[in-house]
Amino acid sequence: MQNSTDCLNLNSELWLYREDLSTRWYIMLIFAFLYLIIIAAGIIGNTCVILAITRNKSLQTVPNLFILSLSCSDIVVCCTSATITPITAFKKEWIFGEALCRIAPFIAGISLCYSTFTLTAISIDRYILIRFPMRKPISHYQAVGVIALICGFAATITSPIMFKQRLGEFENFCGLYCTENWGANESQRKIYGAALMFLQLVIPLTIIIISYTAISLKIGQSMILKGAKKQKTDNWEMELSDQQRIAVKRRQRTNRMLIGMVVAFACSWIWSVTFNILRDYEYLPELIKTQEYIFGIATHCIAMTSTVWNPLLYAVLNLQLRAAFIDLMPHWLRRRLNLDGDNSSPLLTHPTMTITNKYGSTATQTIKATYINTANGQPYVSTSLVVGKVQQEPPSFKFNGSGRKKSMMRILVQKRNKEEEEQLITKESPSPPEIQMDTLCAAPIIPRRKSAQPRSTNEKVVLPRKASF
Repeated sequence: MQNSTDCLNLNSELWLYREDLSTRWYIMLIFAFLYLIIIAAGIIGNTCVILAITRNKSLQTVPNLFILSLSCSDIVVCCTSATITPITAFKKEWIFGEALCRIAPFIAGISLCYSTFTLTAISIDRYILIRFPMRKPISHYQAVGVIALICGFAATITSPIMFKQRLGEFENFCGLYCTENWGANESQRKIYGAALMFLQLVIPLTIIIISYTAISLKIGQSMILKGAKKQKTDNWEMELSDQQRIAVKRRQRTNRMLIGMVVAFACSWIWSVTFNILRDYEYLPELIKTQEYIFGIATHCIAMTSTVWNPLLYAVLNLQLRAAFIDLMPHWLRRRLNLDGDNSSPLLTHPTMTITNKYGSTATQTIKATYINTANGQPYVSTSLVVGKVQQEPPSFKFNGSGRKKSMMRILVQKRNKEEEEQLITKESPSPPEIQMDTLCAAPIIPRRKSAQPRSTNEKVVLPRKASF
């Protein structure tokens, strides 16, 4: 290392010849504040995700296993890349030793590849689940195997970074510098950087866009087809539009959360990756070249926000994770934020509904919510018949109870038309039709019919005019 009296300070030289803003104390203070917020929010938010999933068995689904692994990766990024990179960028020299000179860039590359590959695996799993609903979904052990394969593949394609990092002096400037040293093969570095960009971002995002586009089209078609289907017989005509709509909305909400994760990740990292590619190929505009450090730090700071967006999206769009986050809060904080009575889920009350058929018999149903460990981690409704009564009322649908206004299942019983009312009601009433239900919901409860009263042997039977034997 050069003597401190003979070497040059890089910060001083950059300000003298370029007026580089990254050397100013107020710029350092602004970015230090931003990075502290990102690191704190990323660690706290992703720790809450990990605790919520590990402490609640109902949340330990296959998609949530991928989300759990993403949170672990984000915490590693907050502890390494989000701390080491800004310090090095402002100090303009490497102070963390030779081991971290090789490991830190390697970890940063793995985290980026792992995140994009995991989001791709989630999109493919969602597509298979919705496109082939009768196929057996992947198990937890298979999901862990996929996560291990993703880690291995990400480490393989980013390993050249670790072997090409070198710690050494740079000309007559003070300090040590951690740089990529490709020797005389500078063109190989450019080729590797372009190939890595395609593997990290272009190919995964293309697969993700295709998968979620196909999922959206499939859900839209299912909603149209199911809404048009009806079960008809001589005495019954039923439509399960509300129940089908609830299932569709549940899937759409999950897909919106996953798509939001992809969009947030892409918008966070695209600027940093683009900046590095343009710098490698020397296509940066002149304005950016004169302030290369400040633009590099700014794009990296934006990329680090990807560790914060995922927990926020989970809290906004995933009802179960939101409720689990609230449970993690101390009691005094929940009371202060007025969250003691917030269950964050529309399926925690038990409303009832009354169904009256054309014969006058009425059955009351209680809608009970049960969180089931389904493939997409969302709750579905199971119903149970509570009591059956006989009432002389016209066919109607009533919704009782203090629960939410939207019911999980709505059965509409229409009146018989004039021709059917004139037909003979025989001793044995026709049985109600079978109802085609969504596979994610429990079977409906068919209301009981009023039992026929026994007739006296001396009673004269008067038949309707159109009756025939």
